[in-house]
Amino acid sequence: MTMTPELLAPASNLEAAMTAFECGADAVYAGLEKFNARERGENFSTEKLGQLIGYARRKGKKVYVTLNTLLKEEEMEELTEMLGQLVLLRPDAVIVQDLGLINILRTDFPELTIHASTQMAIHNSAGVQLLEKLGVERVILERQVTLEELKQIRAVTTVELEVFIHGALCCCRSGTCLFSSWIGGWSGNRGKCKQPCRRRFYSDSGNGFFFSTNDLYSLDMVEELKELGIASLKIEGRLRKGDYVRSVVSAYRHMLDAPQTESKKRLGEAKQILTGSLGRRWSSGFRSEKDFDTVIEHQRMGVSGLLIGQVQATAKNGFDVNLAKPLTVGDRIRIQPSSGEEGPSIQVTRLTANRRQTNRAPRNSTCFVHCDKEVPEKGNVYLISTPTEKSSGLAPDTLAQLDAAIDLDVAITQNQISIALPQFDMGWQRALDLDAAKKRPLAPETVETELRKTGRGNLLPHHIHVTIDGEYFLPLSIMKELRQGFWQWATEQLTPETLSGYTKRRIESARQRLATPFPCPIANSSSLTVIASPTADSINEPHIRTSLISNPGGADEILLPDFCPEAQLPELRNQLRQAATKATRIRITSLYGLQLIDELKLDLPISTSFPLPVTNTAALRELLLLDVEKAGMWIELEKEALEPMIARAGGHLEQMVYGRPVLLSTRANLPVNGELKDDRGNGYSVLVENQLGQLYSSKPLQLPKMENVHHLIDLTHAKSGEQDTSTFNFNHTLA
Repeated sequence: MTMTPELLAPASNLEAAMTAFECGADAVYAGLEKFNARERGENFSTEKLGQLIGYARRKGKKVYVTLNTLLKEEEMEELTEMLGQLVLLRPDAVIVQDLGLINILRTDFPELTIHASTQMAIHNSAGVQLLEKLGVERVILERQVTLEELKQIRAVTTVELEVFIHGALCCCRSGTCLFSSWIGGWSGNRGKCKQPCRRRFYSDSGNGFFFSTNDLYSLDMVEELKELGIASLKIEGRLRKGDYVRSVVSAYRHMLDAPQTESKKRLGEAKQILTGSLGRRWSSGFRSEKDFDTVIEHQRMGVSGLLIGQVQATAKNGFDVNLAKPLTVGDRIRIQPSSGEEGPSIQVTRLTANRRQTNRAPRNSTCFVHCDKEVPEKGNVYLISTPTEKSSGLAPDTLAQLDAAIDLDVAITQNQISIALPQFDMGWQRALDLDAAKKRPLAPETVETELRKTGRGNLLPHHIHVTIDGEYFLPLSIMKELRQGFWQWATEQLTPETLSGYTKRRIESARQRLATPFPCPIANSSSLTVIASPTADSINEPHIRTSLISNPGGADEILLPDFCPEAQLPELRNQLRQAATKATRIRITSLYGLQLIDELKLDLPISTSFPLPVTNTAALRELLLLDVEKAGMWIELEKEALEPMIARAGGHLEQMVYGRPVLLSTRANLPVNGELKDDRGNGYSVLVENQLGQLYSSKPLQLPKMENVHHLIDLTHAKSGEQDTSTFNFNHTLA
């Protein structure tokens, strides 16, 4: 029987979450105020998250928390503090990018279920299988996996899979983008992307929005995804408001619930519902290789929303706009410059037309929008959100606060009921005198259902395990009294002081483990490794070729590609097996490589390199458990973020000191090749390599060599005599 997948919606705030549930979402994903990939959004405080989790539990819905950014060494204390709060609230899962966070969750906070973010760049079955070994229960696949590849991956893996079905697309393969960070230190891998891919670029053959993708649309794929056994269908949009959530969730719920015989009819109805979502032009994303040609339309500005007018004149307190469509007080608009750079967005609070204040300006009219932001002259005005229809449920500010979600181990005998709270090492008991059941014996499900009926909003049951050692009759009236007595006792015992003490103990335990010394804290004899192109002149240092696929022999160290589609895995396994007979070391650039090494039982020293990120020593600990000897430090990081890592574990770490890293890598067929520039005169080049479009800066990276750490030079795209280099973020703080 085909199982209907979970419909997973974005929640920027409580109102959006409640709207999503009301419109048919089975679960929502939400971010806290730090360490999530949409830090520019509204996000949740711990208190608001507790309210959401409590509300969802009572509705039979789920809440996933996004901690899906790369984490610096100095942020570990703040992270463990946050995890201490989450272990009390018990969201249904934590969505993660950082390997270090996987290590911490699995070891120190095992109650929290781990979902691997699309930011982990998992794109083949080997990567999925590796993460399953690490304790990950669901993998959110990279967005550029095709439908055929998805089928192949599903056929050979057992862990839950989640895929994006709707919303904005990144041009770059997830979790590997350096573009925003390179031009200004705002990292997409830390929730701060400035979306340079939406800007206009210039080449000898013309100009355009060469990296700006259309939005993903999958209404016509729902039936096929259901048959595949995909666990969850995910809607992008945590920067969007409730009107978007209402429209998109309603449309996909309409299709998911459709009988197969009505799918064609339902598709037309769902499309009509979706027209209210105010997104970009729809596309099939990366559904098939033919769609790689159509995901980018470089002549079109990649702006979400409905074009409704253009700025006619600007003033200190607002601007005049010529309207092609109506504008209403309460609407949210964005004023977009022609460059494609991000324009200001405002909520319309006051409108003037014909010198009179009005709540609505009609189409084909001119009105004055009052605001205190500077807007671009002649900017296009896009409607991006309308006032949300009020939810029929509770108002967000009336939701009860959740202090803790607790596990219950219930044991019933003829003479006693006992309920243990394993988290807190305490328990409650009451004497019983039960008769043998004549017809309907007491069932564990009945006990669980009754215990979940708690009117005490600050405490909720999470997992309930019930054992009954015989067939007994227990009147529901007695069960109700027992339930009330237990929850009264639990409330008295689990005081704020008790919960705070529990949290502090868990946090301190995690911090103590993370502080344990590393086997090789200092690189006493720093090594230098050089990555050379196949045509490079003789190099004195040990070196490796650029790719195992194109150059399987003649190197000291095997370098595995960071991208290997599912269909190419068998060939890569064979190449790796043959190359391993001659090589002395192996270097991986994506997690799937560790799975291949394990499958082939290769006994070679393992190193890691970009774009596999290591931004903290917790991530290094995880790699050491996987037999990695030397890990490349993430090249986005500033000197101050690298120093504490080197001080603790420099003997296991490597610093890239020269190279031209890929800023953006995509399966989309880019409408440009060769040299290009942006509005600020920054130079780039686009190359097609291994069936990927790759964007490079005209300037190579060159960093000062740090002490007590190994070093890497990458000459793959080096040019003779280059003098103009970049230190990237080395001398300023990475946001």
